[in-house]
Amino acid sequence: IVTVSEIEAHSLTKAERLSILRLCALSIYEAKRDTNLIPLAAHCLISHGKIQKALELFNNTKEEKILSIAPFLLSSLRVDLEIETKPQEKPQVKETDPEKIASLIENNPEFKDYILYKALNFSFYRQQFKHFFGLLKDFPELEEKPWARRLLALAYYRLGMYSYSLAVLEPMEDGFGMFWKWKIKRKLNLNFSEEEKALKKLPITNFYGVLYRILSKKKERIPVENETVSLNGCEEAFALQKFGLDRISLEALKECMQENPLWFQVVPLLPNPSYGIKLLYVDKGISPQERLTYSYLKPYRTYVKLASIAYQVDEDLIYAVMRQESLFDRFALSRSYAMGLMQIIPSTARWITESKLEERYEVQKFFVPFFSIKYGSWYLSLLKEKFPDFLAIAAYNSGPGRVSRWIKRNTWVEDAADFAEFYPYSETRNYVKKVLVNYYIYRLLEYTKASTSATAR
Repeated sequence: IVTVSEIEAHSLTKAERLSILRLCALSIYEAKRDTNLIPLAAHCLISHGKIQKALELFNNTKEEKILSIAPFLLSSLRVDLEIETKPQEKPQVKETDPEKIASLIENNPEFKDYILYKALNFSFYRQQFKHFFGLLKDFPELEEKPWARRLLALAYYRLGMYSYSLAVLEPMEDGFGMFWKWKIKRKLNLNFSEEEKALKKLPITNFYGVLYRILSKKKERIPVENETVSLNGCEEAFALQKFGLDRISLEALKECMQENPLWFQVVPLLPNPSYGIKLLYVDKGISPQERLTYSYLKPYRTYVKLASIAYQVDEDLIYAVMRQESLFDRFALSRSYAMGLMQIIPSTARWITESKLEERYEVQKFFVPFFSIKYGSWYLSLLKEKFPDFLAIAAYNSGPGRVSRWIKRNTWVEDAADFAEFYPYSETRNYVKKVLVNYYIYRLLEYTKASTSATAR
């Protein structure tokens, strides 16, 4: 059982401790003595349908900063009526033999496209190319699918049939097509100037543009001058997060966004910038440069710098992983119970603390930024001792054992591009792509010292 006194030792505020524990009775009791806990206690009461008691708490204070939060708490009183219909169960596709797939389609004609998609992917990522090409031959409609054409180009590449791969890639003008034409032509010492021109124009948020820049060792910097930051009318959102009500602050941020075009300047000031960053991609009035400046933040600078020095891990890599894992949400908890900023699952958390660092394992520590960053950075440093950066990133998501076994069976892998296209687990493939983009952007951005207005202090 996690107690308040145990968490107190980790320097959380009282509101943050209660937010983690979610002990409504305790927060209501404490709110009678500490008015700063009224919003948290009122939220607990409202969630249990005790509206009148929640209003009574607000009546007991005259502090404007607390009263201003009441509307956002009460706005959570809504009933979403959803009628759930059970979707028709899709057939399991664990075969790649074309004859068996044809039989499966015959029995499930309404799922033909789904079955073909799963079967072709299944055969490709297990590198069962006999069945892969058999499926393309027996189901010629696959040739018209862009995703199937991508797999076909990669299959030829894997088999060393580079001219065939280039022929399939020829009409592809997107980032994928240009990158793989560039990579193959460079391998064959062919002219790749056209592809290079196209890749240079891709934004730095495009994975294939990033891969090109990394593999061609292009050096560039993007100077970013942080503007003076202020609350800009987002005082309620800032106050809600100070009270530990991070999730409810989203409604306040939305309202602020509608009223103030410079609302995004509050994002670096928020204790939990996650919700603000998400809204940056909703506000169409924000320029790409502003979106970069305010979404690729570097919170918890002191903790990250300490961890970087202690475990010899690049600060930018720590931020790249943290951004992808939690988007800087200090209380993040996944379906698999991965915890905190660095999203460490309980089994790994216990192994790191007890077996490796010989520290006491306490769940609540992984929701404290200092400890989450410390343990996540230590784990990254361990993985970097075994793998190059792109494989260390993959191992952070997929586990070092799984990555090691796959690499031993696939010694042909040359770089991050090969891994990101051929590794058989889609979650890890996508994870590597996103973290590499984050890492590259963090390394490009040159931040100047931000000045902070009086309202933000």
